[in-house]
Amino acid sequence: MVAYADKRAAQRLGSMDKRFARWERRHPEYHERLSKALARARILEREVCAAAGIAPADVRRQRWVATIQQRSGDPRAETEADEPMAP
Repeated sequence: MVAYADKRAAQRLGSMDKRFARWERRHPEYHERLSKALARARILEREVCAAAGIAPADVRRQRWVATIQQRSGDPRAETEADEPMAP
């Protein structure tokens, strides 16, 4: 699950496709490696989400994360309106 989370989350939660596209733009010299890694990451995503009983599109930050960000004055709290994950 941690490996999957690392592929989805940066300062904001995003799709793996967006994360890998960003890495590809920043490091085009690793195109082949990133393509292979994305294929493996998609398998990991399917397995983790199936185990949790949710779809990848349903993955969200927990509300308490936004609450902590708001209390600390973190500007991301205003831009991330993620809802809790489905049970």
